Amino acid sequence: MKFIISRNILLQELNILNKIVPSVSANPVLMMIYFNVKEDSIILKASDGNISCSMNLKATDDKNKTIIKDIEEGEFLVSAKYLFDMLSKLEDEFVNFNMVDSNFLSIYDSSTDFNIVTREAAEFPELDFNVDPDSQSFHIKSSELKLLFDKTSFAVATKSTKDMFYGINISAKDGKLYFLATDSFRMARYAIPNKSEKAEFKFTCPIKALNVVSNLVKNQEVEIIFDEKQALFKTDDLILSTRLYIGDFPSPERLIPSSFDYSITFDSDSFLKSVGRVVILASLDGKQPTCKLTISRETGVTLSSYSEGNGDSKDNLSNCEYKLPDNEDVFEIGINTDYVQQAIKALDSKKATLVFTSPIRMFMAKNDDPDNIQILTPIRITSSK
Repeated sequence: MKFIISRNILLQELNILNKIVPSVSANPVLMMIYFNVKEDSIILKASDGNISCSMNLKATDDKNKTIIKDIEEGEFLVSAKYLFDMLSKLEDEFVNFNMVDSNFLSIYDSSTDFNIVTREAAEFPELDFNVDPDSQSFHIKSSELKLLFDKTSFAVATKSTKDMFYGINISAKDGKLYFLATDSFRMARYAIPNKSEKAEFKFTCPIKALNVVSNLVKNQEVEIIFDEKQALFKTDDLILSTRLYIGDFPSPERLIPSSFDYSITFDSDSFLKSVGRVVILASLDGKQPTCKLTISRETGVTLSSYSEGNGDSKDNLSNCEYKLPDNEDVFEIGINTDYVQQAIKALDSKKATLVFTSPIRMFMAKNDDPDNIQILTPIRITSSK
């Protein structure tokens, strides 16, 4: 078995597959990439046991440019980490792969030669890329998938007792496609028009699988096929299968009050800069920066932060509008500044609004699009003297 391949193209494909390959596994085979070298293409596979991916790398691209040449067919398994590290260090445009004997692979260019032990391809598990033929499906451009992912993925849990919080809830209703994520402290929802206006569905997909598909290099159309237990993501040269999380995902409608007594509307860029200034001292504590937001009839809108070991800071937010009940003059609430900054950036609009019902209940960041919202939990803050 041997072949010569474009180093940059192979690195791009491995960068996608390495998002699936586990860094540690009880089954060492799952830490490897499967290569099936054919006459006019190479099939690459990776799996972590729950998420599996197969990529078809053709010998020539759409513009008839050579990607793979001098092919002799064969199969092998090679360490995902070591292969990526070796290719990253090589410098030539094309790299040679040559199986010296049954399990010894030589990878080299004009100046460097690596020799690595491989494993038998038969050791790689059989991957299931089949779903019930009656399963639901829909199509979406990879650019739209990436937009939905980027606007919500930051709110996915990194630690949780609920598996579904490690995923993004995907749903369709009333002609719109929604992505929804939460870590129980905040919730992010983003929506785009759905081509199939009559489609209505809901499932929760692991963020790891969506991270792979949303970062495809090409702007392709992605077909998503799903049933109650798993989903398939298919493009012209990739197929990814993943198990789905089972259970009811929290609904934002249940968290949003019918009305809000307090609100501020501001220039998004000015607000982000104000937050950045006010948390400079607090961030020196090495903890997650927080600040107090105050709405006052006398002084307007103020952001303030206090650090017992470093001091305090205050920043007046100019060019903003606020609302208070007629019988109140001051409203104060503690906010996690990282969460609020991410929420405002995700709204991606020149102006944004924060709305509140009380200092201890969830509040919301929004713009003119009612389908794209951010819900956040207030925090207790330490007051300055």
